[in-house]
Amino acid sequence: MTEIKDGLDVLRDVLSVGEAASLIERTAVWVAPETFKLLPLWFPEFARRAPYYKANWSTPQMNKNRASGISVHKAEGNIYANLARRARSIVAR
Repeated sequence: MTEIKDGLDVLRDVLSVGEAASLIERTAVWVAPETFKLLPLWFPEFARRAPYYKANWSTPQMNKNRASGISVHKAEGNIYANLARRARSIVAR
């Protein structure tokens, strides 16, 4: 039986990052504004809910619940998606 490989792994085997970027640049097309408004918002700049660290990148940033005193590792917010969502809502008005 033939093994089906992950498509991203196959692309990494045959294309460099520059070649992949060039391919996207040459083949990307704009979607109609009406269709774009129907699409879900997605902004993958940062992984959502990724652990948040202090400036030294080794000490985790913690959130402490004042009532219970329990500390949990702070999660990165997807601020760029929020900015894009707000910008889109302003344009849609």
